[in-house]
This record gives sequence, C-alpha cells and structure tokens, in this order.
Amino acid sequence: MTRPPPSPDLLRMRFPVIVHPLSRVTCWQELKDFGRLAGGVVAFCDVDKVRSRGFIEYLSREDAERAVAELSGRELNGSLVTLTLGWGQPGRSRSRSPPRQRDRETRRPHPYNDPRPPSGPYDYWPRWLPR
Repeated sequence: MTRPPPSPDLLRMRFPVIVHPLSRVTCWQELKDFGRLAGGVVAFCDVDKVRSRGFIEYLSREDAERAVAELSGRELNGSLVTLTLGWGQPGRSRSRSPPRQRDRETRRPHPYNDPRPPSGPYDYWPRWLPR
C-alpha cells in the first residue's frame, strides 16, 4: 500500500531529534542511515563535531518519537547515543529571565549599519563610510 503524497504544509513541518554524544568520526551520512533504522522519512541531518552531537529531522511527529524510543541507547560508531526530542521540553530554556520585548523603531542600530550621520561631535562614525 502506498501513501498519498503529503500536503504542502506537511512538507514544511519538521520534527527535530538531537543525538548525543557522537563519535568524532561520525559523518552526516552515517547519522542519516542510523536515523532510518527506526523507519520513517529523514528530511534533514547534520553533525556538530565541536559539541559531539547530531540532528535528525523527521517529516512526522510519530517517526521522531519512534526513533527516540527505538534508537536511544544503541551504538553508533563505538558510542552509545541518546536521542531526545528537539521540541516541547518544558523548562529547557537557556535563560531563566523572561524574554525581552524589543521595540525596533526606538532601538538605534549599530554604527556600521546606521545610515544616518552622527548627531553629535562625540558619536562614532567609521572613516570609510561617507557622511
């Protein structure tokens, strides 16, 4: 039985899974093949060798959840990996402070990006930028 083609909205929707720790020799092709072991369609895959982790994006939530359940604790290139869902994790924010509201109209851009000439004698203005 074949599946009907997904709607255009579903093609844009992706469900990320974080894989860690990865061996330094693991490439994105090996990670993608590993992600396919649980079944489902892998839409995107990348490896962050600096932090020894990888990212697998699935086209459906069910595929992502199945991958976390089936592949977590398995070995990939000599490393026992853990998979975690990349969305909907309460309390996993980097900052404990409330998000700041930025008013783009009142905020002045960095001097390099500001098209206006300086308003006072002590304002910085790059020499290479015409006034």
